[in-house]
Amino acid sequence: RNTIKADQEGGYLVSWFLIKALQTKASEGSLRIERWNDGSVILYTNLVTPSSGMARLLKSTAIEQMRNTVRAIVARVEKQKAERPEALKEEIQALQQALKKEAE
Repeated sequence: RNTIKADQEGGYLVSWFLIKALQTKASEGSLRIERWNDGSVILYTNLVTPSSGMARLLKSTAIEQMRNTVRAIVARVEKQKAERPEALKEEIQALQQALKKEAE
């Protein structure tokens, strides 16, 4: 289950928790995006409780996958800023409008 909220400083918080999975007991995390100088900073957290002892063997792979997730988000936004800035602006405005309606 995922939720998204805007904060008063213009940042966003996406949070999630696992409802059901075959190989995972629990998972919860968040992605916080905050304004920083002329850009943004991302804080990504994903805490997973595996249901198998094999998870210790896959720990470094899982950590690298989390890093790759954040890198992919950054690359996507940078690409949109460079190639389709007006479309990105429209998407941000649509997100802000949806969150504003949700808060009412």
